[in-house]
Amino acid sequence: MKVLIIGNGAAAISGAKALRQVHGDWEIELVSDEVHPFYSRVMLPEYLAGSVSRKDLYLVDWDFYRKLNIKVTLGTQVEALEPTLAKAITASGERIHYDRLLIAAGAKPVLPDIEGANLKGVFTLRSIADVEAIRRYLGSTNVERVMIVGGGLVSLRSAEAFHKLGIPVTMIVSSSRLMSQTLDEPASQALLRAVREAGLEVLFNEDVTAFDGDACLRGAQLASGGKVKGQLALIGKGVRPRLSLVQGTSMAVDRGILVNEYLQTSIPGIYAAGDVTQSYDLIRKRKVCNGIWPSAVRQGRIAGWNMAGLAIRDDGDVPMNAVHVFGCSICSLGVLNGDETCVRGSFQEENYRKLVFARSQLVGALFWGHVRDAGRYYWLLRTGRNSNGRMPLVWAGEKRRC
Repeated sequence: MKVLIIGNGAAAISGAKALRQVHGDWEIELVSDEVHPFYSRVMLPEYLAGSVSRKDLYLVDWDFYRKLNIKVTLGTQVEALEPTLAKAITASGERIHYDRLLIAAGAKPVLPDIEGANLKGVFTLRSIADVEAIRRYLGSTNVERVMIVGGGLVSLRSAEAFHKLGIPVTMIVSSSRLMSQTLDEPASQALLRAVREAGLEVLFNEDVTAFDGDACLRGAQLASGGKVKGQLALIGKGVRPRLSLVQGTSMAVDRGILVNEYLQTSIPGIYAAGDVTQSYDLIRKRKVCNGIWPSAVRQGRIAGWNMAGLAIRDDGDVPMNAVHVFGCSICSLGVLNGDETCVRGSFQEENYRKLVFARSQLVGALFWGHVRDAGRYYWLLRTGRNSNGRMPLVWAGEKRRC
């Protein structure tokens, strides 16, 4: 039995490990366009800032693959599938046979249709190669200001990395506040204060319509008619699942590859896990693209077990974002819109807590400062064992009820 795994991230590695736990003699081949062993994308901004080395990013070494008896083919892009023939087609035209397939190809950065986006000096941040391209550019170009396009998590962490390098930063945000998809209004304002106190410029309700420059970037034109000067731009407008390899097949897709509770796609023998999928959200009660590390690990593990012949159900995802940026420790769980909220603490004392309820059921939580209790509420959200009026809200060693 041969299992082919497309990808080399959290879902792919978890899938390979789970499969090997059950079947020590099955053939496993892992194919990825990456050229590095499995590494932490979460730490890429730290690598950009020089806080960690490339070696610090690696979560496994080359010996890991050898010990698990995994054939590794890196630097190779799988461009298409032939499900009826059980083959994957690489960019070079090679056809790789499989008996079972795990698609864990991840996601790619969203690139808005902006004139001049192909100018030298415009980047995204998703891989080691991206960081090293940025560092080479910084070493060869006089960058007086960096423009960050976006106001989400990747944009903020990238902005902090450039700030640590001593380069002035302007953030260009299309919405009216920072991290608008994951924070409430008070938390966004508190984060904005921290960002501006660090000396960054933040422009809200603005979109870049064009990048200016001849061969190299010199600035950006805004939808309002204004202009921003900058010699480097980083686009951080989120990611979308990498679906090009399943185009032309009968596989069911929406925003991502649709999977059932066993991580099976609509084509027998083919599974998918991680950022490439659109899977069930326990809070929203529908299939969404969550794209978070813990979900990728869990999905990969369950997909691996099920490819091995087990029948393990994946209950679904709980949206989660945790970050320490510009001195602010933040954890957001679930959704922050409901019909009732319970708020305790303050941003000044770094113990802000917010619980969100819908029809007396906990659907979300936000922690600022002391985030150590977040894991407890994550599991309450996963299990559904919670209701308004009976939930103790804990911080700084004190117990109180909403």
